[in-house]
Amino acid sequence: MAAAIPSLPDRARPDGIGPHGIRPAPARHDGPGIGPSHRRRLSTQRLIAGMGAVFILALLLTLYTVGPIPLAPASYDQLANADKLSTFNRLSLSGLFLMSMPFLLMRLGVVLELVRRSWPILVATAWFLVSAAWSLSPSYTLLRWVQLLMFLAVAYTLAAALPGPRSLLRVVGLVSAGVVAFNVFVVLFMPEVSVTPLGEKGIYSQKNVAGAMALLFGCLLVGALWSARSLFGWVFYAGALTADLWLLYVTRSKTALGIALLLLLLLPPIFYVVRKGRYYMTVTTCLAVAVIGAALLNMMVLNITLDTINQLMFGDLTFTGRSFIWDAVLREVQDRPLTGFGWGAFWGIGLPINPFTHADPNEFFMDATVINTAHSGYMDILLQTGWIGLGLTSFAILWYIALAMRLVHRNAVAGPALVAAMVIATVMLSLALNNALESQLFRAGDWIGFIHLLLALQLDRMALDADRVPLGRV
Repeated sequence: MAAAIPSLPDRARPDGIGPHGIRPAPARHDGPGIGPSHRRRLSTQRLIAGMGAVFILALLLTLYTVGPIPLAPASYDQLANADKLSTFNRLSLSGLFLMSMPFLLMRLGVVLELVRRSWPILVATAWFLVSAAWSLSPSYTLLRWVQLLMFLAVAYTLAAALPGPRSLLRVVGLVSAGVVAFNVFVVLFMPEVSVTPLGEKGIYSQKNVAGAMALLFGCLLVGALWSARSLFGWVFYAGALTADLWLLYVTRSKTALGIALLLLLLLPPIFYVVRKGRYYMTVTTCLAVAVIGAALLNMMVLNITLDTINQLMFGDLTFTGRSFIWDAVLREVQDRPLTGFGWGAFWGIGLPINPFTHADPNEFFMDATVINTAHSGYMDILLQTGWIGLGLTSFAILWYIALAMRLVHRNAVAGPALVAAMVIATVMLSLALNNALESQLFRAGDWIGFIHLLLALQLDRMALDADRVPLGRV
């Protein structure tokens, strides 16, 4: 009997588009001599590397979001005990690095491709190393740069070895839920640890850090809730998200609360427009520019200044004393505007007094046991790496926000990948905004900054997978 002729919808079209309008991925060429046994070995390696990556990611997030002294009383001086904290950070990072090396070698090909794609991060990192040539403390710059490089090795391993976006969402969701539960327990039953005059700090060093972490956990829990596939998962993550929102409220962190409200109002329409296509994005951008222009014109007519808005929103024109630090930083920057004073070599370099040369010695921020950041990540990068470093790091931050939005828009992203892209875009935006008032991104040794780099490399992996296997819109 003659073979049945396939119906027209099942045939491949002359342009290569297959059934249902989906272009199949090009056949992979494994090279000469690659047989079934070798393919099975590669599959086994991917499975082992994936399991190891899931464990390392869970351990990393737990270590960095809980910290070394989670039950320290509110009176505990973190800066005065910085040496102990630094030892914990070095040991934990060294352990994670050693654990990830076997899996990095298993997935070396993917890691090298991710290295090529992550050039914005690597260019900024290279400038950090170059700054050791004129650093106030070259040894601190080199030591902290090596630590950054070790973390990047771990992050590349996780990006290359994790089984996929669903595994990422599941791990970050479970860890976030566990740490939120720990914080809620401390707030409710251990007031000697959590209560401060300004708000609840939970297991963290201060209430602003607690607010930033609650905001981060909220973003991650929304993604876990969205990707849950069972009623139990929905109930579990909905409960964790509710607890996290309560935790965010009791921290009284104005910055985190303001960013959360802003994201809640703006991100849903932004994601909708991005998914609709370029025409909608163009029209919406023009409307946004028109609205902002009209608002600025009204401010001029009504004689409303930025100081008036700051007073209304924050009740303090100094941003709780930050403006005094920023003024001193800008005076220092005038001495080295392009190069800065060396990455990781201005704060926390073993001096009792911070090395400001144009500030009154009696200013509160001169005491190195009281202030160890500029309380603005952008100001810190400007101070330490100059306008060149600020330009490189700002470009990297914007590059990965744009990459997340491209993945949200692209036809290739569907299901868990779409959820992961939206979650990471939300986290990227929240951290970029929060970085204006807290030093986090690209700061030496900051674990929130490390999480930012980790998620950035996850975006590179998602983009790599999308390029390899293009799918139709769903």
